[in-house]
Amino acid sequence: TQSWPEANIDLINDDAEYEESFLENLKEDLNTLMKIAKIKTIKKIKIFVASNWKNELIELLKSEMEKTRDFGELFKVIVQTGLKRYGQEIQKIVPYLLKNPSKMPVIIKTQEEETEIIKRSSNLLKKLYDCKIEIIKEEDSKESKAKQAMPGKVGILIE
Repeated sequence: TQSWPEANIDLINDDAEYEESFLENLKEDLNTLMKIAKIKTIKKIKIFVASNWKNELIELLKSEMEKTRDFGELFKVIVQTGLKRYGQEIQKIVPYLLKNPSKMPVIIKTQEEETEIIKRSSNLLKKLYDCKIEIIKEEDSKESKAKQAMPGKVGILIE
């Protein structure tokens, strides 16, 4: 019997793996939204990419959650940083991530990097969903869906 081939770790591209996973999750989310809202045809998909301050928050939480899972303690640490000005949003995000730590991305890409990933696949998305694709930075939108964007998980609005 032949043995299984060995994986060549040098050939594994973490960026490519991340990009593929990111896009698969985006397509799954779009399909789920269409199914739930019973949408048959789409004119436009607005994709909101999380602000970079959320990346800072996730990085800080990752290190601080190794020390404590107490919201009060975590919040004290957070407000001592430049993130203090996002206090209201942080008060919603942190409890959610404490309850669902698996929702915290393992790899964190900047807003610019996530935007580039979506831009590279926008032609594929246009073909798949037969509609326009608009990529919007969270901070450039007044839509409530924009605030739902997190690193590794975009906000989506289907029109």
